[in-house]
Amino acid sequence: MNPPSVGGGRTDLPPSLQNLMSTVSLSTMLDEEISIIAQKYRDPYEITDRKAPGSKLLNLTLKIHFEILKEVKKTTGQSYPKLQPNLRHLQNLQAILQGVNDVLGDQVKTQQQMKYLQAAAVSLVYAGPFPHEEARRAARTFIFKSLGLDGAEEW
Repeated sequence: MNPPSVGGGRTDLPPSLQNLMSTVSLSTMLDEEISIIAQKYRDPYEITDRKAPGSKLLNLTLKIHFEILKEVKKTTGQSYPKLQPNLRHLQNLQAILQGVNDVLGDQVKTQQQMKYLQAAAVSLVYAGPFPHEEARRAARTFIFKSLGLDGAEEW
């Protein structure tokens, strides 16, 4: 519950009730904190990036994570503050990459095929939520370029 001073004209709870509760104050996570936590998600990146270290894909994903809204705004001129990436995006991407490896790992013949699958997974998580096609296209283009690939338009 917000403090009484924040809207609604509520009064303070009596001390007898306040003593029964714990007060928790939360703040927004810093990019550095998200990066530290993201290192815990490193295993699927290493599994799906056979020839390159997993940290390379993880670092590229973090770059996308932190810069995608700026890039989409730069390209489209529109701002999407409600789509701020968070740890849930990294968790979803981890699950998709793990699934890609479990289902298709043995069928992927080249590093290039794996990179396109990774780009598709990153696009699903980061470009999919944008409400306008122009923004999704700009996000996919940024993702593919960040991963060193062409062909974002085909996806």
